[in-house]
Amino acid sequence: LWLKGCNLACPYCHNPLLVGDVLRQGEGSIGEDEFFDFVSKRKNFLEGIVISGGEATLYEELPSFLKRVRECTDLKIKLDTNLTNPLMLGCILEEKLADYVAADVKAPLDNYSAFASTNSILLEISEKIRESLSVLDSYQIEFELRTTCVKNLLSIEDFYQMKHDIITCIPNRRITWYLQQFRNSVTLLPAFKTAKGYSYEELEHLTGILSNDRVSVFVR
Repeated sequence: LWLKGCNLACPYCHNPLLVGDVLRQGEGSIGEDEFFDFVSKRKNFLEGIVISGGEATLYEELPSFLKRVRECTDLKIKLDTNLTNPLMLGCILEEKLADYVAADVKAPLDNYSAFASTNSILLEISEKIRESLSVLDSYQIEFELRTTCVKNLLSIEDFYQMKHDIITCIPNRRITWYLQQFRNSVTLLPAFKTAKGYSYEELEHLTGILSNDRVSVFVR
């Protein structure tokens, strides 16, 4: 389930149509009742739902929607998030409204300037992401961290700093971290259609030097 609207502006975003203002109702959208009717007709075939975006936690109605999913279906719930709304994430986990969280860590936490849509947002991002990582540390929920690996945005040194940031914010859990290959077929900024990603072999090498007893790193 794709929810439109995002508070970041990642230049390599592969869902650029979902960036921008939150969509309440309009072209390309469906209402809750229509969604649950869709699920009801396919209940023998569906096992779970992925809540993605955009950034789903921008919707203040999200917890009530997830409660309805819990009450009306047997679907497992996976939440995708950019970690910029720790209060919403904490609420969802406290109410046990998700079974799995996939969270994007895009860069060293003090260097999100390439991803922020405004300078005012940039000032808040670092602390909010740290808070959200601490929230993941506090609840016994399965989660993964993900990083899209664009060469001109992330250096080898950046990966080491990200590992330090992650371990510092999540001291009590074993961490699974996926390094995602960048694909430039669709991007938010046209200039990134010619940007380069790390090769599979380069990322495999990184998994070997970044993995330890606290962090398991994989290529995706």
